[in-house]
Amino acid sequence: MINAQTKLTDKALALAAAGAKVYPSKLDKAPVTPNGFYDGTTDQTKIRQMFARPAAAHAGIHVEGDYLIIDLDVDKVTKEKSGEQQFDNWEHCEAAKAAAVVVDTPSGGKHLWYKAHPAITERFQKGEFRPKIDVLASGGVNFYGPDPSVLSKVQECPVADELMDAISAHKNAIEIAQASARVDDWDTEDSTDDIIWKVTQVLTTQPNDIEHRDDVVRALHGLKASLGERWDELTP
Repeated sequence: MINAQTKLTDKALALAAAGAKVYPSKLDKAPVTPNGFYDGTTDQTKIRQMFARPAAAHAGIHVEGDYLIIDLDVDKVTKEKSGEQQFDNWEHCEAAKAAAVVVDTPSGGKHLWYKAHPAITERFQKGEFRPKIDVLASGGVNFYGPDPSVLSKVQECPVADELMDAISAHKNAIEIAQASARVDDWDTEDSTDDIIWKVTQVLTTQPNDIEHRDDVVRALHGLKASLGERWDELTP
């Protein structure tokens, strides 16, 4: 009978055969080896040695330079597919999904796998694109799919540039909002509707009088990118 350790090693070897640099991780996703995902390799002898360790529970992949992953997470409390719902509101989601190798995760989320893209080379987490969505182009990611050969079928993400633009716009909007929250004379008694009305009036009647007009415009572009198709529904 083939035991779990042998199955995991076989899976790691199959991933390596598909071109992935693999390393073992624990049940909590922490790496088993001293250098973590930097120990990722396609060398069969090293893989057999690493995955013989008792703590090995998953096959992780060092993605940097090889893969781009969009991680659609679930809400840990409600178990709702929040990441997928957020992603579906992005205007380019259909094109992104059509090109992805989709792998279901044990928690009920999804990993969308693509070839690496020069526009995205970092990890964007904790809502830097949208809530419950991580964009991973460096570090390590566990592969949960039952068939490692699917990684040989990964394609380029056709909207990677648009994805990076949306991430940049969203990050700018957050930074501007955080900076605004530190301004001493910010009128916290204004309701959200009041603030939106005032911003609209200023942009419409006195657009050139705003001291940091470019920052305001970038923030609004970030808001539009975050809302996706809902922007047209919410604006006249």
